[in-house]
Amino acid sequence: MRLAFICKYCSEETQLNFVVGDRFRFMVKHGENYSCRCEQCGALNEIHVNRIYARTNKLTLIVSLVFTFGMMIYLSNHFYTNYVSGRTLNIGLRGVGIVTIGLAIPLFIWGVLYAAELGRIRRFNDHRV
Repeated sequence: MRLAFICKYCSEETQLNFVVGDRFRFMVKHGENYSCRCEQCGALNEIHVNRIYARTNKLTLIVSLVFTFGMMIYLSNHFYTNYVSGRTLNIGLRGVGIVTIGLAIPLFIWGVLYAAELGRIRRFNDHRV
């Protein structure tokens, strides 16, 4: 989750590098009004906590997708070496089940990680101080 605000002077988005769970914790740690310089125009902004919003962190999405595809490649390789290489191909319920599990497990893990990220963002943006 990335925190950001819109600059009053240039109307550009500026990102904040904080790790907080919700808006109230941000207010307790940094105060109700937070002073920050805009990255684009350099103006000093006095930001109220309610003007800060959360966005998706692309790094979390990329890491979870890399993990998902890595797991798919590993499970596909496992299927190939154990059921195809050097043996007759057993395309039956067992082979289809392994391919299904090889796709379902990584996609399920990705879905859980992404849903947790969206839940944190929704919680931060919905609760105002």
